[in-house]
Amino acid sequence: RKTMNSTALGLLMDHGADCSITAISTMAYLQIVNPSLGWVSLAFVLLFMVFFIVTLEEYYFEALDFPIINAVNEGTTSTFFILLLGVFLGNEVYQHELVFGLNVYQVIFIGLFALIVLQCLYIVIRLLVNFPAKDVLLKLSLFSFVCVSAFLVFFWTDNEITTHRTKVPMYIYTILFSRVIISIMIAHIFKSNFDQFQVFPLLLSTIMILLVLVEKFALDGKP
Repeated sequence: RKTMNSTALGLLMDHGADCSITAISTMAYLQIVNPSLGWVSLAFVLLFMVFFIVTLEEYYFEALDFPIINAVNEGTTSTFFILLLGVFLGNEVYQHELVFGLNVYQVIFIGLFALIVLQCLYIVIRLLVNFPAKDVLLKLSLFSFVCVSAFLVFFWTDNEITTHRTKVPMYIYTILFSRVIISIMIAHIFKSNFDQFQVFPLLLSTIMILLVLVEKFALDGKP
Protein backbone atom coordinates (compact mmCIF):
# COMPACT_ATOMS: atom_id res chain seq x y z
CA ARG A 1 0.00 0.00 0.00
CA LYS A 2 2.84 2.40 0.84
CA THR A 3 4.38 1.86 -2.61
CA MET A 4 0.96 2.14 -4.36
CA ASN A 5 1.28 -1.42 -5.65
CA SER A 6 -1.78 -2.86 -3.93
CA THR A 7 -4.46 -4.45 -6.10
CA ALA A 8 -8.19 -5.12 -5.90
CA LEU A 9 -7.46 -8.84 -5.62
CA GLY A 10 -5.07 -8.17 -2.75
CA LEU A 11 -7.74 -6.12 -0.98
CA LEU A 12 -10.29 -8.90 -1.38
CA MET A 13 -7.88 -11.61 -0.20
CA ASP A 14 -6.67 -9.50 2.75
CA HIS A 15 -10.04 -8.42 4.12
CA GLY A 16 -11.73 -11.62 2.96
CA ALA A 17 -9.30 -13.70 5.01
CA ASP A 18 -9.88 -11.35 7.96
CA CYS A 19 -13.54 -12.44 8.03
CA SER A 20 -12.55 -16.03 8.81
CA ILE A 21 -9.67 -15.00 11.08
CA THR A 22 -12.02 -12.76 13.08
CA ALA A 23 -14.26 -15.73 13.84
CA ILE A 24 -11.48 -18.23 14.56
CA SER A 25 -9.44 -15.86 16.73
CA THR A 26 -12.57 -14.77 18.63
CA MET A 27 -13.49 -18.38 19.35
CA ALA A 28 -9.96 -19.09 20.58
CA TYR A 29 -9.95 -15.93 22.69
CA LEU A 30 -13.31 -16.76 24.24
CA GLN A 31 -12.23 -20.32 24.99
CA ILE A 32 -9.21 -18.95 26.89
CA VAL A 33 -11.18 -16.32 28.83
CA ASN A 34 -14.18 -18.67 29.32
CA PRO A 35 -16.98 -16.09 29.67
CA SER A 36 -20.69 -16.89 29.98
CA LEU A 37 -22.77 -17.51 26.85
CA GLY A 38 -24.26 -14.00 26.80
CA TRP A 39 -20.83 -12.34 26.79
CA VAL A 40 -19.60 -14.83 24.16
CA SER A 41 -22.40 -14.04 21.73
CA LEU A 42 -22.22 -10.28 22.30
CA ALA A 43 -18.47 -10.25 21.66
CA PHE A 44 -18.90 -12.35 18.52
CA VAL A 45 -21.60 -10.17 16.98
CA LEU A 46 -19.98 -6.83 17.91
CA LEU A 47 -16.64 -7.81 16.37
CA PHE A 48 -18.33 -8.58 13.06
CA MET A 49 -20.36 -5.38 13.42
CA VAL A 50 -17.30 -3.14 13.57
CA PHE A 51 -15.82 -5.13 10.66
CA PHE A 52 -18.90 -4.45 8.55
CA ILE A 53 -19.23 -0.77 9.50
CA VAL A 54 -15.56 -0.13 8.68
CA THR A 55 -15.99 -1.89 5.32
CA LEU A 56 -19.12 0.18 4.64
CA GLU A 57 -17.10 3.31 5.36
CA GLU A 58 -14.51 2.21 2.79
CA TYR A 59 -17.33 1.52 0.30
CA TYR A 60 -18.62 5.09 0.57
CA PHE A 61 -15.46 7.13 1.21
CA GLU A 62 -13.05 5.03 -0.90
CA ALA A 63 -10.68 4.95 2.09
CA LEU A 64 -10.43 3.86 5.71
CA ASP A 65 -10.33 6.81 8.09
CA PHE A 66 -9.90 5.44 11.59
CA PRO A 67 -10.16 7.81 14.56
CA ILE A 68 -7.05 8.21 16.74
CA ILE A 69 -8.37 5.55 19.12
CA ASN A 70 -10.24 2.78 17.33
CA ALA A 71 -11.47 -0.76 17.83
CA VAL A 72 -9.16 -2.27 15.21
CA ASN A 73 -5.76 -1.00 16.35
CA GLU A 74 -6.31 -0.38 20.06
CA GLY A 75 -8.71 -3.31 20.35
CA THR A 76 -6.25 -5.76 18.81
CA THR A 77 -3.34 -4.42 20.87
CA SER A 78 -5.25 -4.49 24.15
CA THR A 79 -6.47 -8.03 23.39
CA PHE A 80 -2.85 -9.14 23.06
CA PHE A 81 -1.91 -7.69 26.44
CA ILE A 82 -5.06 -9.09 28.03
CA LEU A 83 -4.07 -12.58 26.90
CA LEU A 84 -0.66 -12.07 28.51
CA LEU A 85 -2.48 -11.98 31.86
CA GLY A 86 -3.43 -15.60 31.33
CA VAL A 87 0.10 -16.51 30.27
CA PHE A 88 1.64 -15.21 33.50
CA LEU A 89 -1.22 -15.60 36.00
CA GLY A 90 -3.22 -18.51 34.58
CA ASN A 91 -6.55 -18.38 32.76
CA GLU A 92 -8.48 -18.42 36.04
CA VAL A 93 -7.44 -14.78 36.55
CA TYR A 94 -10.21 -13.71 34.15
CA GLN A 95 -12.87 -15.12 36.51
CA HIS A 96 -11.71 -13.15 39.57
CA GLU A 97 -14.08 -10.46 40.82
CA LEU A 98 -12.59 -7.03 40.12
CA VAL A 99 -15.06 -4.18 40.80
CA PHE A 100 -18.82 -3.68 41.35
CA GLY A 101 -19.34 -7.45 41.35
CA LEU A 102 -17.89 -7.74 37.84
CA ASN A 103 -15.25 -10.29 36.91
CA VAL A 104 -12.00 -9.32 35.23
CA TYR A 105 -13.20 -10.50 31.83
CA GLN A 106 -16.49 -8.58 32.19
CA VAL A 107 -14.68 -5.31 32.90
CA ILE A 108 -12.36 -5.94 29.94
CA PHE A 109 -15.27 -6.78 27.65
CA ILE A 110 -17.22 -3.67 28.68
CA GLY A 111 -14.21 -1.51 27.75
CA LEU A 112 -13.78 -3.23 24.37
CA PHE A 113 -17.52 -3.10 23.66
CA ALA A 114 -17.62 0.64 24.44
CA LEU A 115 -14.74 1.21 22.01
CA ILE A 116 -16.51 -0.77 19.28
CA VAL A 117 -19.86 0.98 19.76
CA LEU A 118 -18.26 4.45 19.77
CA GLN A 119 -16.36 3.76 16.56
CA CYS A 120 -19.46 2.34 14.86
CA LEU A 121 -21.53 5.38 15.90
CA TYR A 122 -18.78 7.72 14.68
CA ILE A 123 -18.73 6.06 11.25
CA VAL A 124 -22.51 5.83 10.88
CA ILE A 125 -22.93 9.50 11.80
CA ARG A 126 -20.28 10.45 9.21
CA LEU A 127 -22.10 8.40 6.58
CA LEU A 128 -25.51 9.91 7.40
CA VAL A 129 -24.06 13.43 7.26
CA ASN A 130 -22.23 12.97 3.94
CA PHE A 131 -24.53 10.64 2.01
CA PRO A 132 -28.30 10.19 1.53
CA ALA A 133 -29.65 8.76 4.78
CA LYS A 134 -32.09 6.44 2.99
CA ASP A 135 -29.31 4.84 0.97
CA VAL A 136 -27.05 4.41 4.00
CA LEU A 137 -29.84 2.84 6.07
CA LEU A 138 -30.69 0.45 3.23
CA LYS A 139 -27.05 -0.62 3.03
CA LEU A 140 -27.16 -1.29 6.77
CA SER A 141 -30.42 -3.24 6.61
CA LEU A 142 -29.12 -6.67 5.51
CA PHE A 143 -26.36 -6.79 8.10
CA SER A 144 -28.75 -5.49 10.77
CA PHE A 145 -31.20 -8.28 9.94
CA VAL A 146 -28.47 -10.91 10.29
CA CYS A 147 -27.47 -9.34 13.63
CA VAL A 148 -31.06 -9.51 14.89
CA SER A 149 -31.19 -13.15 13.87
CA ALA A 150 -27.91 -13.87 15.69
CA PHE A 151 -29.02 -12.12 18.87
CA LEU A 152 -32.29 -14.08 18.92
CA VAL A 153 -30.46 -17.37 18.45
CA PHE A 154 -27.90 -16.64 21.18
CA PHE A 155 -30.03 -14.79 23.71
CA TRP A 156 -33.51 -16.21 23.33
CA THR A 157 -32.82 -19.92 23.17
CA ASP A 158 -31.73 -22.43 25.78
CA ASN A 159 -31.44 -25.53 23.62
CA GLU A 160 -28.56 -27.99 23.77
CA ILE A 161 -26.85 -26.71 20.63
CA THR A 162 -26.76 -23.06 21.67
CA THR A 163 -25.76 -23.66 25.29
CA HIS A 164 -23.33 -26.58 24.93
CA ARG A 165 -22.29 -26.51 21.26
CA THR A 166 -21.91 -22.75 20.92
CA LYS A 167 -19.42 -23.03 18.07
CA VAL A 168 -22.13 -24.51 15.81
CA PRO A 169 -24.24 -21.29 15.60
CA MET A 170 -20.97 -19.32 15.56
CA TYR A 171 -19.85 -21.13 12.40
CA ILE A 172 -23.27 -20.53 10.81
CA TYR A 173 -23.11 -16.80 11.52
CA THR A 174 -19.48 -16.61 10.46
CA ILE A 175 -20.65 -17.73 7.01
CA LEU A 176 -23.53 -15.23 7.03
CA PHE A 177 -21.51 -12.24 8.26
CA SER A 178 -18.59 -13.06 5.97
CA ARG A 179 -20.91 -13.35 2.98
CA VAL A 180 -22.34 -9.87 3.57
CA ILE A 181 -18.96 -8.26 4.32
CA ILE A 182 -17.22 -9.80 1.29
CA SER A 183 -20.16 -8.76 -0.91
CA ILE A 184 -19.73 -5.13 0.05
CA MET A 185 -15.97 -5.45 -0.52
CA ILE A 186 -16.63 -6.69 -4.06
CA ALA A 187 -19.11 -3.85 -4.63
CA HIS A 188 -16.44 -1.38 -3.48
CA ILE A 189 -13.76 -2.89 -5.74
CA PHE A 190 -15.93 -2.91 -8.87
CA LYS A 191 -17.67 0.42 -8.11
CA SER A 192 -21.04 -1.31 -8.22
CA ASN A 193 -24.11 -1.05 -6.01
CA PHE A 194 -24.16 -3.23 -2.91
CA ASP A 195 -27.20 -5.51 -3.05
CA GLN A 196 -28.83 -5.51 0.37
CA PHE A 197 -31.48 -7.99 -0.77
CA GLN A 198 -29.25 -11.04 -1.16
CA VAL A 199 -31.22 -14.27 -1.06
CA PHE A 200 -28.80 -16.45 0.93
CA PRO A 201 -28.31 -14.22 4.03
CA LEU A 202 -31.98 -13.20 4.06
CA LEU A 203 -33.24 -16.77 3.70
CA LEU A 204 -30.89 -18.39 6.23
CA SER A 205 -31.38 -15.60 8.80
CA THR A 206 -35.15 -15.91 8.41
CA ILE A 207 -34.95 -19.69 8.90
CA MET A 208 -32.89 -19.20 12.10
CA ILE A 209 -35.44 -16.68 13.41
CA LEU A 210 -38.33 -19.05 12.63
CA LEU A 211 -36.56 -21.90 14.43
CA VAL A 212 -36.20 -19.72 17.52
CA LEU A 213 -39.88 -18.72 17.38
CA VAL A 214 -40.99 -22.34 16.98
CA GLU A 215 -38.86 -23.34 19.95
CA LYS A 216 -40.14 -20.53 22.19
CA PHE A 217 -43.82 -20.68 21.34
CA ALA A 218 -44.46 -24.22 20.12
CA LEU A 219 -41.91 -26.52 21.76
CA ASP A 220 -41.08 -25.01 25.18
CA GLY A 221 -42.34 -27.22 27.97
CA LYS A 222 -43.04 -30.10 25.59
CA PRO A 223 -41.02 -33.34 25.37
